[in-house]
Parts: sequence; C-alpha cells; structure tokens
Amino acid sequence: MQEHIEEYTISLPTWKMSLTVLLTLDGPFFSIREFCRVLGVADVQSQVEQLRDRRVMQRFVRQYPVSTRGGRQLAWCIHRRAVGFWLASINEHKIRADVQDRLIEFQEEVLDAADRLFFGEVASEIVPQQLPMERTYAVLRQFSLDLEARIGTMEDRVEVLRDTVQALEDRLDTARPPGGLC
Repeated sequence: MQEHIEEYTISLPTWKMSLTVLLTLDGPFFSIREFCRVLGVADVQSQVEQLRDRRVMQRFVRQYPVSTRGGRQLAWCIHRRAVGFWLASINEHKIRADVQDRLIEFQEEVLDAADRLFFGEVASEIVPQQLPMERTYAVLRQFSLDLEARIGTMEDRVEVLRDTVQALEDRLDTARPPGGLC
C-alpha cells in the first residue's frame, strides 16, 4: 500500500524563499534538491551523500515522489526535524550571497544552542517555539479527548448526586408523619 502524501508550498520570509513541504505519515519532509536550489547550492548530490553518510541523519533522509516540471519523480527529502542540523553544516561560501549572512546568524544560534545543551547553561531568553501543525492537531485532539473524559466523569458524578438527592427525598417522605408536620 502506497502512503498518502500531501504536498504544500510554504513561505519562509526570513530566508526569502518558498519551499514545498510533503506531509507524510512520518511528518513533514522537504526536497533536498529544492532546498539546495533556493539556497544556491550547486552540488545537490554531494549534499545528499553527506546526509546519507551521517548515521544521525539516515533516518531523516528518504526518497518521496515530488512534483517536478517533468511530472512526479522520486527525490531525496529531509525531515523537518533535521533541516536545522543540516543547514548548520553547510559552507556559507557555497550558497547565494544574499542568504549567506542569514545562514551565518543561524549557524551561530545553533552553536549557542549546542553550547547550552552540552554545558547545561540556561539560555538568558527563552523563546517559545511553534508546534508543527500535525503536533498541534495531536495536542488539540488529546485535549478534546481529555476534556470529553472529564465531562463524562462530571456527568457521572451529577447522576450519582441526583440519585443521592432522590434517595434522601424518599427517606424524608417516609420519615414524615402523616399530616405533613415535621
């Protein structure tokens, strides 16, 4: 059975580019060739080989059918989680001049994050991260299921309280003397 893959275009204004994202069962993937094209990296095959040679990256690099001018073709793609790690390893002299400064800034941010991770220092400013869309949906779905369970529990408690009140009223009615005087 072939996996259903949805294809979307997203804009990355900080990088002055748009990219195609493939939503797979294993999460979002990007075409390495397209990434290289927008960054201006000429030797795509070398990038793919370097990524595939790194054991830590192997599970994040896969082939998927991607829309091209020549129709759908298999292309090497990289999981969203691994993109930052990959970009941190790219030589800034091998990309377009207009994105070199942004790449260097990004690489410095990765260095700082790795430093904090390795040495255990806490960042002076914590920046909230956006959840990927599929994770957001999963969190919202779990929240709604938890909420539904809590409402069900509260409905059960209300029913028990109704039964208790009814039993107390019945006991009260049987305990009242005839004539209604208490």
